[in-house]
Amino acid sequence: MSNVHDLVGNLAELFTWIGLSLGVVLFLVVLVMRIARGGWVETDAVVVDDFGTPQLRWMTTEGELHTRHLDAEENDAITDPDELHVHYNKHAPQHVRFEAAGHGEKVVRALAFILTGIGALAAVVSLVLLFVPQ
Repeated sequence: MSNVHDLVGNLAELFTWIGLSLGVVLFLVVLVMRIARGGWVETDAVVVDDFGTPQLRWMTTEGELHTRHLDAEENDAITDPDELHVHYNKHAPQHVRFEAAGHGEKVVRALAFILTGIGALAAVVSLVLLFVPQ
């Protein structure tokens, strides 16, 4: 029983250090990614039909009107055109996306949460093992 107890204790400590340290590093990477992407401002948008081609139109906070064509996938992804919100870049308002965070940022953030969760769970297991007799 002592060998199993020691093995689980060593693995829990290893997962604690690796999970928490990598999780914190990835959270810092997410922070840097958010700072690097700059400010994205949410605004309302409308979809208009321009001779059979769907177009997305949105207005910036400065009152500038911007337009771009929607491809078929984007047009199909819009479920409620009356309640459409987009995010445009403050420094380049012609660039727009439907979600504030990019896919890469979401992946890194999810990985950070997973690794931090594994590290926290391993820390709890390590603490519980202190009270389990060998």
